[in-house]
Amino acid sequence: WCDSGPAGLTRLYQESDFIVLVCALTESTRGLIDSAAIAAMRPSTVLINVARGPVVDEAALYDALVERRIAGAVLDVWWAYPTLTGGAPPASRPWTGAAPTTTNSSRL
Repeated sequence: WCDSGPAGLTRLYQESDFIVLVCALTESTRGLIDSAAIAAMRPSTVLINVARGPVVDEAALYDALVERRIAGAVLDVWWAYPTLTGGAPPASRPWTGAAPTTTNSSRL
């Protein structure tokens, strides 16, 4: 899919329940996941970004999460953590969370 250019990426967005971003930040990947990409995603899609923050359009992702247009996102980092003036603290929003620092040493 990715070898077929933008049309291949749109198809990937439309057909995937999980999208994992693992890429370098370059001029061609900056803003790769923008409002159009998010609009093409299924409501069941979870976006996982372990690449650099600017690969994802932060405002577009935040809006999609608040409006529940996608199922969720797993992020290594935001550019700047979103806040709502007078709103709930970030940890109380249903689509946010943090792993405890003991996760890497936990036994299953």
